[in-house]
Amino acid sequence: MVAPGRNASRDAPSFSRLLVTPETSKHRFFRWISTEIAPDHSSIVISSDEDFIQGVLSSRFHTLWMLGTGNRLGVGNDPRYNSTRTFQTFPFPKMTEGQRARIALAATELDHLRESYLNPIEWTKEETLVFPATVGGPWHKWIPGADSLALGLITEAFYVRRIPHPAMVKSVAARTMTRLYNEQPAWLRMAHQKLDEAVADAYGLPVDISESDLLAELLRRNFEQSALS
Repeated sequence: MVAPGRNASRDAPSFSRLLVTPETSKHRFFRWISTEIAPDHSSIVISSDEDFIQGVLSSRFHTLWMLGTGNRLGVGNDPRYNSTRTFQTFPFPKMTEGQRARIALAATELDHLRESYLNPIEWTKEETLVFPATVGGPWHKWIPGADSLALGLITEAFYVRRIPHPAMVKSVAARTMTRLYNEQPAWLRMAHQKLDEAVADAYGLPVDISESDLLAELLRRNFEQSALS
């Protein structure tokens, strides 16, 4: 489920988006990127397009597991995400469809709030890129009426993206995820609290469980799941 950044799109060609997190970062967050984007080698890519996956990984439960199983790197001694030791060993909760939907909703709301902060609609505009593309090629879905055209035909693709207004380029560039999590505005804390409550319910644990008790419980479930595999 985890692939090095440069191989992510080839590993999951049917996905329209993938989850990405920095390998080394002061704060741990997971963002969606389009499969047309090729992440660099310093990114960890999660081959999934499901909101509940983003929700569980963005929760306090996974963050504490990451801090307990990963290592630290760099001058700032920042936490480093280890795909083998951190992600592949993490015991996801066994949840009902209702619990899964609740986590997905909380994750979607968190993601929307963060993206609205990073790219405020009043500071940005849509831009359409037009360029040659081949029917059946990697840009197939961006070609109008592609499914009714002959394979191999070279025509035009139309890709819509959001960019800052010229006067707002510096303002948008100053809004980063690191800055957001350094500031921790009330709306961000409340969104994470709502997500943590949904994930805690899926685990059947109190949301305010202590760090030591939570890590002990996650380790127990890790051993339990390992014994069954």
